[in-house]
Amino acid sequence: MIYLPSALRGFWARDGIPVPVWRSDSIEQLFTVVDAPYYHYFEPDREVSLHFGAQRTKHSYYFEG
Repeated sequence: MIYLPSALRGFWARDGIPVPVWRSDSIEQLFTVVDAPYYHYFEPDREVSLHFGAQRTKHSYYFEG
């Protein structure tokens, strides 16, 4: 559990948190989080990736849990 000051009134971690994945490049496995737009305007993707030292990748699909 981590505290995110921008959460204001709380959130469901399964909905607003970026999706963790392992991504392969030609040399190693990289822990990455997928930053998807979430329609409730709570997007802690940058904060979560910094907290876990993960790379962040984006796409334009909306995510709804």
